[in-house]
Amino acid sequence: MTAQRLRGTKTRHSGARATGIYSRPVLYPVVVVLGLVVSSCGSGAGNGAIDFGDPYEVETSLSAASPDIYPFIEQDTVFIRVSFSGGCRDHDFDLEHRVSKDTAKLWLYHDANGDDCEEYVQDEYRYPLPHAVTEKPVVVLLEPAGGPPHMLQWGSLP
Repeated sequence: MTAQRLRGTKTRHSGARATGIYSRPVLYPVVVVLGLVVSSCGSGAGNGAIDFGDPYEVETSLSAASPDIYPFIEQDTVFIRVSFSGGCRDHDFDLEHRVSKDTAKLWLYHDANGDDCEEYVQDEYRYPLPHAVTEKPVVVLLEPAGGPPHMLQWGSLP
């Protein structure tokens, strides 16, 4: 099974909290257990290695004092905030995914387009999710540096 790539819509982070977006509780034990389950699953194509592209981080809050609000799914769209070094060229972030029997794994592929500048940049991306992802009871966003995945959706669907 090969990964599929989607192009998202970018919004430059202005430091203001988006309206209509509410805090998502973090269930650390569930994330850790799911991380172990996801990492033990077969990955599909080739040797299973996931290519995240150039370095970046998935941001989970606007500041240390604010609640975690990113990443999350609303209806059929995933919202992800990333940070990276750059500032001299446009960077491309494409959403890729793999689905198994009950789980959809999402990750971003980052193309810095040769930008070697070192400004700290934060961008928010919105990606429409294909039906193959939204129909799964478990949807996770994988971290480029490893660690537990971000739980975006879990449980049974109606």
